[in-house]
Amino acid sequence: RWSDAIAVSGPRALPPTGDDRRGPPPGPEATIEAFREMPPVQAVTACPNAPPVIARVERASDGWLVRIPLDDCGSPNALLLSVAPRLATRRGKAVEEWLVNVVTLDP
Repeated sequence: RWSDAIAVSGPRALPPTGDDRRGPPPGPEATIEAFREMPPVQAVTACPNAPPVIARVERASDGWLVRIPLDDCGSPNALLLSVAPRLATRRGKAVEEWLVNVVTLDP
């Protein structure tokens, strides 16, 4: 569900769009393709039969740092996610959503 993954990702967690202010912004297909090519995303998609499990969650100044080892997927790296809450309005009510601000691989 590529669109869902992109929807919960903040601008710093998404690949650069090659923003050329003279042309139109990239379409959804181009954004999904760039997202799929990110090394952290490729590492997770290489593990379709053994979903990664959270190993550690630490408090950060603006939210939480989540560490997910990928050794069950054959990778020596861990996926690191920086997540933070944000308030949004749904059906006229304030709700807390979680936004992935940074996604990276940690050796």
